Parts: sequence; C-alpha cells; structure tokens
Amino acid sequence: MKYDHNEDEVAQRLGVPRETIRRIRTENGFGAEEYGMARRQIRYSQKGIEKIINILAMSNAQEAKSILGSITQVPPEAAPDLPAVVKRVFLKNGRFMEATLNGEEIIIRVRNNQNFLPGMQIERAQLQQPPGGNMWDFVGRLPRGRGRW
Repeated sequence: MKYDHNEDEVAQRLGVPRETIRRIRTENGFGAEEYGMARRQIRYSQKGIEKIINILAMSNAQEAKSILGSITQVPPEAAPDLPAVVKRVFLKNGRFMEATLNGEEIIIRVRNNQNFLPGMQIERAQLQQPPGGNMWDFVGRLPRGRGRW
C-alpha cells in the first residue's frame, strides 16, 4: 500500500490538531489500507485521508445538531416595518432607554437620550442587535429636538 501523506501534513491541511487525527485513527479502527508506519512516521493513504474527512464532517454535523438542539427558544425576528416604541428614558444614565419591540421589552443603547420621550417611535432599520441578550444599538441620527425628529 502506498502511504503518501504523514500525520503532520494531514493535520495541517485539515486545520485540526494532530492529537485529533490520532484519536480518530485509534477510535475508528483504521486498517492497513488506510495508514501505516514508514520511516518512523505514521503515514496515510488517500483512502485513509478520505475516511478522516468523512469522520470530521460527521462529528461537525453532530456538534451543530447538539448546539442547535440545546437552544430551546430562538427569539423571533422583528418585522422591518414595525417600529420600536420608547417606553422609558433613563435620566441618570443618558446612554440607555427602554422600549417595546413586538410586545417584548428591550434596552436600547444610544449616544445621548436627552431628546427622546416616551411614546416616540424608532424605525426598525435604526436598530442593530449585537449577539446575545435583549440589548440593541441605535444607529442613525438622533432627534433634532426634544420629542421630534
């Protein structure tokens, strides 16, 4: 059998640690047609490399399924035409305000909240949600005057 690729090359090209490649080889019963020793190195045939790639693809798919399965509730995306309505402006902290978006209370981070009033509507296009939580960023121009765009 022709073993063309050593274990270091395979690990480097696939972008996984060598220990992972070794663990895959020992746990999945690789035979003489997939790997062998040559010049004091573990070397793989093309068939062995294909088997490693298939196992890595299956494990990545299983990880994705387990991650997606652990998420019990994904918050629904807001419709683009539904505005957020300012509910409360924090006086002591001028960078935050509370609003309602699709019946859900959210916190909006702004540069300065002095011109916002409760009841003002904020277009959905002016809000960006960073990953995680119910914190949103206000993107765009601030109101020109108190309570008026």
